[in-house]
Amino acid sequence: MDYFWPVNQANIQPETPEQAFARQLRRFRELWNDEMRQRGPCGRTLASPKAVLSFAEDLILCPTEEAVKVRLQRDREAARGVYVTAGDVNSAACAGRARILIPIGPNETPFGLLAQIVILRAQMAIEKHGDHWLGPEFQKLGH
Repeated sequence: MDYFWPVNQANIQPETPEQAFARQLRRFRELWNDEMRQRGPCGRTLASPKAVLSFAEDLILCPTEEAVKVRLQRDREAARGVYVTAGDVNSAACAGRARILIPIGPNETPFGLLAQIVILRAQMAIEKHGDHWLGPEFQKLGH
């Protein structure tokens, strides 16, 4: 005999954007770490904002985690840029310096919110610094 507890839909709280972002980031990190264990580390330089933007634009359209894994394998440098950028946003949100206010819908792709936030961050960097993450004063230092 199967036992189950009836679910009262009124008691289920929808996921907040912050919770959805944190969940998506945790899962993206797991996929990233799996890829690094299987194929080894990638280079030391961070991909440019344009490369990260392109990866995030593809990521937002990936309908499954399997599609995301394929995308990770194709461009590990840009995937690392997404990983780092999303981590920075998450740190700022946890410290109260940023809020995640993008609404989430019922038909989100597995990393839709994470991708939207990385797209915004990459676009901001491009508008402010060209195809660099930091201003010219940091570019001279080789960062």
